[in-house]
Amino acid sequence: MSDYKTLFKRKSVRKFDKSLSVSEKELADLTAFFENCVPLLPHIATDFRIVKREQTDCRWGQYAILFFSEKKEGYLENIGYMGEQLDLYLAERNLGACWYGMASCEVSAPEGMDFVIVMSFGKSREEDFRKDRSEFQRKDLAKTFEGDASGALLGALEDARFAPSACNSQPWHVTVKEGTLTVSRHSDSPLAKVVKKIPNYFNRIDVGIYLCFLETALTAHGIAFERACTFDGGEAPVRYTLQ
Repeated sequence: MSDYKTLFKRKSVRKFDKSLSVSEKELADLTAFFENCVPLLPHIATDFRIVKREQTDCRWGQYAILFFSEKKEGYLENIGYMGEQLDLYLAERNLGACWYGMASCEVSAPEGMDFVIVMSFGKSREEDFRKDRSEFQRKDLAKTFEGDASGALLGALEDARFAPSACNSQPWHVTVKEGTLTVSRHSDSPLAKVVKKIPNYFNRIDVGIYLCFLETALTAHGIAFERACTFDGGEAPVRYTLQ
């Protein structure tokens, strides 16, 4: 999984120094990393393409990653889970990135797949990223969690809450009961009245992003788990049997 320390470094970067440029080696390494992205749902075919920002309507960054997927149950969560691995990979190497939800692109989707979302990125400086957890603006854990958790598990849940989400909506809810951790999605997002597409589209991607953070944190805290996904109607119960 992703590097644990990068959970607290990553930031949605929207401003770039034009004197900096992504190198050919960095592009080649990123392309190679695509092959190492772990899917949430291996049976869903996905594809990623790197293009110049100008081939999209993104307003910042030097390049953009285009995400494509077969349109099957759980495909949005799967893209969020895999895409966040790329987001953290970029941040670890001082390549600033931002999930760009409303962007479109000029590139045709591979046969049998749909275009899903864009992530813009460019070369950044170390100081462009977060230095301290106090720089995050996130809900208190008590607002997104219920059940019994202490020690390492509580620490992992505290870490996972720093996951990014569309308009910082943080749509996930976690319960822990009798050794099972369940992640579900709020279907009544307060953003529904503002952007109707968010609850049923972007917030499902957000759940996948959160699962990437959660599993990275669980692993770092020495907590073994087995995952089972049932994306009924997009409500996403994802259950972890903790070991």
